[in-house]
Amino acid sequence: MPETKIYLKRALQLAVKGTGLVSPNPLVGAVLVKNNRIIGEGYHRYFGGDHAEIDALKNSTESPKGSTLYVSLEPCCHFGKTPPCTEALIKNRIKKVVAAMADPNPAVSGKGFEQLRKAGIETRVGLLEKESREINRAYFTRIKERRPFIALKIAQSLDGKIAAYTGQSKWITGEKARAFGHKLRFEYDAILVGISTILSDNPSLSYRITGTAQTLLARKRYLKVILDSEARLPLRAKIWEEANRIVVAVTKKAPADRLLCLEKKGAQIIVAGSQKVDLEKLLAFLYNQEVGSVLVEGGSATNGSFVDAGLVDQVYLFQAPVIIGGEGAKTSIAGKGFPSPDSAFHLRLKSTKRFDADRLFIYTPEK
Repeated sequence: MPETKIYLKRALQLAVKGTGLVSPNPLVGAVLVKNNRIIGEGYHRYFGGDHAEIDALKNSTESPKGSTLYVSLEPCCHFGKTPPCTEALIKNRIKKVVAAMADPNPAVSGKGFEQLRKAGIETRVGLLEKESREINRAYFTRIKERRPFIALKIAQSLDGKIAAYTGQSKWITGEKARAFGHKLRFEYDAILVGISTILSDNPSLSYRITGTAQTLLARKRYLKVILDSEARLPLRAKIWEEANRIVVAVTKKAPADRLLCLEKKGAQIIVAGSQKVDLEKLLAFLYNQEVGSVLVEGGSATNGSFVDAGLVDQVYLFQAPVIIGGEGAKTSIAGKGFPSPDSAFHLRLKSTKRFDADRLFIYTPEK
């Protein structure tokens, strides 16, 4: 039992190496063990690439025949971008498969184990399931809710302001907190803002990463999404500077000539709603585009619209030890709001980080 847990923990450690690159697939790691020795390790490195089980088999230092595979998620048994992993495990005569949990995908769930058992391979599932579920929250949300996982990223003062009454917002948090915020972008498939953020701040919505992570950008699937009811997105805004896909969500109010200009510039247009962008229609569109997760970096109105719609799965709250004040200064969440504290959107604290004087609080919904 202790050894089993150690090998599964190692599989989970390997799995997270694919963060930001495998979506909409799950994060999966695998470890091959023979005679109490690790003979191969692998993980799903990028979307369309080898799955973890195949990567581990390819990295095996000796014949995998008779070995035990420790894997963070049930092996797949269907053709997708790659052939079924179960067939490779059977072909290589793996003796036993220990998985942290079953795959919730209806195309796999339980079927992978069944196929292995029919081939005479012993299976075991359930150890470290909580840990496996945690690293794949985005994947499980996509499967269960049929929409992308949604996270809000907010930088605010102690009194909940995201800008001064003058509109000035640069900078509330320090350099280290902002650098971490940019790293967060790599973990998500899409970055979403409202048109007001574009018009006031003119952000590029790009990555600022260096070192080995820079080489991974070629594998990154990345969208910039703008909520823009009337198609006011400037054709010279900074978001056009990099060759990423840009999705502009508009309403029926958007002038046809403006839509044509945006399309010629390279934007993908989604008409979602008549007066205000319908978030559920937008998320359904993104789901069909194989977007697994969205990081919302909008202003108070955009943040409030997601809260009001009950479409928030995680909150990254960066808080600086400053008080901005002012009745006219924007707070981090606007929208319709809730009629009472009891009916409000309740969160639980998941973890915290410190960046010099700034703090990051990571929250998940209480229910």
